Parts: sequence; structure tokens; C-alpha cells
Amino acid sequence: MRRAAALWTSAAAAGFALTACGTGGGGQTAPTKVPANAVHVHVTASNFQWTMDRTTLKTGVPVDFIVQSSESTHGFRLIGSNISVTVSAGQPPVHVVWTPPKPGQYTIQCDVFCGSGHANMFKTFTVQ
Repeated sequence: MRRAAALWTSAAAAGFALTACGTGGGGQTAPTKVPANAVHVHVTASNFQWTMDRTTLKTGVPVDFIVQSSESTHGFRLIGSNISVTVSAGQPPVHVVWTPPKPGQYTIQCDVFCGSGHANMFKTFTVQ
């Protein structure tokens, strides 16, 4: 019985390790070319939080999210869109271009398991 539990624990840990390595983050399907009129927003993932240097954006104005991680591997997912990219500490930032379609509250979520605080790793911003 102890061996079965140990095997299950090892398998679960391997699954989490694979996810943390970026297999669960998906790929970006937003444009990769940054428009000249884009607003640049620096976004940093660290353990269990997102930091953004701007949290109010304008409808119809392209946004260049410059996403990086200062700790571990994280998935930048913009809920309600097809955007999902993986960023890892020590890697160059990733540019994610998105044009807000309408005013409202939007949320970034980590979609790569990153540890015990992963379920609370959200950041909301406003589009006017």
C-alpha cells in the first residue's frame, strides 16, 4: 500500500513538473507584430501575483503586454480571449498584443500550475 501511494505521489509530482515547465500554458494566437500606436504595459509574474505598470486602458487602442517572470514559470492567460503564453524566469519578455474590444473589467490569470498560491494568481484591469 505504501508503495502504491509513493508511486502515485511521484506520478502527480511529475505531472505538476511538466505543467510548470510550460506544457499547460498554450500558445499565443494574438498578433505578434506590435502596432506603432500600441500602449506598452509591463507585466511581471512572480510567485502568486501579477504586477502591471498600468491598469487602466482604452477601448480600441492596441496594447502591447510585455510579459516576463521574475520567479518560476507562469502562464499569462487573458480570460475571455484566445491569449495564453508561458513565461519563465531568466527568459526574455514575451510581447502579447491585444486590442480591448469594449469597456469593462478584464482579468489575467496564471494558467500554468506554479505552487500553493496558484489558484489565487489573478490580476484585474480596467478598459474605459
